[in-house]
Amino acid sequence: MSRRALLGEISEITDYLFLSGASELKPNKLRRKRITSIINATTEEPNAYLAGIDYMKVAIEDSAFARIDQYFDIVADRIKMVKDRGGRTLVHCVAGVSRSATLCIVYLVKYEKMTLRRAYSFVKSARPIIRPNIGFWRQMIEYERHLRGTTSVSMVSTTACDQPIPDVYASELKQPFLNGASASKTNVANIPVSMPSVFNRSLLPS
Repeated sequence: MSRRALLGEISEITDYLFLSGASELKPNKLRRKRITSIINATTEEPNAYLAGIDYMKVAIEDSAFARIDQYFDIVADRIKMVKDRGGRTLVHCVAGVSRSATLCIVYLVKYEKMTLRRAYSFVKSARPIIRPNIGFWRQMIEYERHLRGTTSVSMVSTTACDQPIPDVYASELKQPFLNGASASKTNVANIPVSMPSVFNRSLLPS
């Protein structure tokens, strides 16, 4: 599926957690997915109020300098509460790539007891275009360290990029160079977003 097509999808992370961009907040799509709760992780998109759906807005800038970590527990706790009541939560930002993806990853780390590395792979297997920005990665790494006393992802330096990047991105950078692409400094924004999924979604803890 193309990047454009993926941007236009509501991605199912689990049977109670979904991820999308703002353009997918259409009544028919939400009904089809049986969404009961929406978390709006933007400053720029208004809540699209629909009957039978409750809303939470967490105003997060689309910036590597935004303090998204102040919402980690708030959002994770909300998703868990909705799940426990038999509901389904959709988390969205504008594109469903960075802000909302970060919040879904953090939920899996906190409540599904996944490592950060595994949670990233799990969400990426459902929505291959996700790419949390570098600032969000630093905050997720610190959050995992706070919860577990250790972290499964490290920031690393690479000749391909002009700043440290998470090691999960470093491995994704290797393939283009193996195919003969230039190994000159690469802006982090150009890191490939779509990689073959090798994650077994059936491994989600019950």
